[in-house]
Amino acid sequence: MMNRRKLDQEYASEHQMRREKRRKMRLECRTDIRKANIGSMMPISQNCFRAILSTELEILRKQKSYVFSVTGPSERYINSAIFHIQNLSDAISTIIKGIDSGTHQSKEELQGIKKTLAEVHLPNKNFAMTQIRISRALAWINHLIIRLEDVQNTITITEPVEEKIGQAIACLETQEDAIKSLLSLEDNDTLIAAFRQGQSDVKFCIHSARQAAILNTELEQ
Repeated sequence: MMNRRKLDQEYASEHQMRREKRRKMRLECRTDIRKANIGSMMPISQNCFRAILSTELEILRKQKSYVFSVTGPSERYINSAIFHIQNLSDAISTIIKGIDSGTHQSKEELQGIKKTLAEVHLPNKNFAMTQIRISRALAWINHLIIRLEDVQNTITITEPVEEKIGQAIACLETQEDAIKSLLSLEDNDTLIAAFRQGQSDVKFCIHSARQAAILNTELEQ
């Protein structure tokens, strides 16, 4: 996970750029549709929707590649994310083929398709990606606990430093259990909010470990 930090940062930056590209495309499409006359409104709507879906496919391809290579999450959550990314990709590809073949001819049809994507496929994919983040965070917490226990067992340290390290380990173990329990939640918004709180609590644990390091340096001096 440490060795992949640069790759993770690059993916996050590129992912944000692709999302921004999609956002701008949606704004441009809305402007074009508002300006269109009745006769050209449907073709413009179809072309805009197709362009946005193509951009979405690009995002999903990159996301799937990232999930395949990510380190830390358990295989269960990696497989789940890949499954839902592929489901969404397949649904979008089918819609694009329908637009190209002239299957979707009415505004109501396009609205119905958008609703299905927004209410079924996209939430499932987003939920799976949140679970990936949580599973990866658990791997990182476990790593921190092991590192701190190694310090306890292999390095001679003073009692005050030992106490701070013990506090940090206990804190991390508590948060590990708390974050692990989040994986039983089924609503993505609730899951994200709870995970953010969990991440904040973990930072407090890490603060205790840093205090131990500072205290150890001061004692050595």
